[in-house]
Amino acid sequence: LLVGSETKPDDLKPKDLVVYSDGGSLPGSGYTGWGCFSEVKTDKDVYHVMKYGGMQAPSTNQAAELKGAIEAFTLANELKPKTFKLKSDSKYVIDGITKYYDRWKQNGYLNSQGKPIANKELWNTFKDVTKETIKEGISYKLEWVKGHSGVVGNEWADKLATLGVACSSRNDVKGYHISYTKEKRDDGVENVGTKKAPKRKFDYNRLHIHDFLYFKLGDNFEKGEDGLHTY
Repeated sequence: LLVGSETKPDDLKPKDLVVYSDGGSLPGSGYTGWGCFSEVKTDKDVYHVMKYGGMQAPSTNQAAELKGAIEAFTLANELKPKTFKLKSDSKYVIDGITKYYDRWKQNGYLNSQGKPIANKELWNTFKDVTKETIKEGISYKLEWVKGHSGVVGNEWADKLATLGVACSSRNDVKGYHISYTKEKRDDGVENVGTKKAPKRKFDYNRLHIHDFLYFKLGDNFEKGEDGLHTY
């Protein structure tokens, strides 16, 4: 579904790495997916690394947000930069791992109301993968970004999470999909922190995530901003 190579380039050895992660869901369906996006610079080239996957239904949006963060750390551990920053629009993820996880564990994984926390296994996996990051000698930080505000990296991660939801709807939930795409340094997307809309479009059909499709017959079909008909 993505244009690019699934094989990691030999020169993809970043000193500093920023990864945006996101989770998504189709309301009321239990279908969820996650996505990660990073722009990695080498001495000569710039690569866009895109990673996404679906989760076993039924699941929740919060679980997908957690999975996206876990996969972002996993990517960092594979690329082994000196510094790593995870950017997520989920305060549930950021605050959970930085403020509450240790307290939950001490209290037998109970929240402040004395009830079992949700997504216990994912939280434990998240903690384990951060420990692995430290073991690799990687200095890391987590940063919250406002979602749907035009931040390029976050917008990419959101789109990838949507692909993950489509995978979930087709029970494509084993492993993940990844793409390494070489970009030009002057293509206008070099700084993923700027408020610029992504240029390249994804090759997927938005109708894939629906169980039932209803079509209106006639000549007056409306078109979306992408020039495609909206049924």
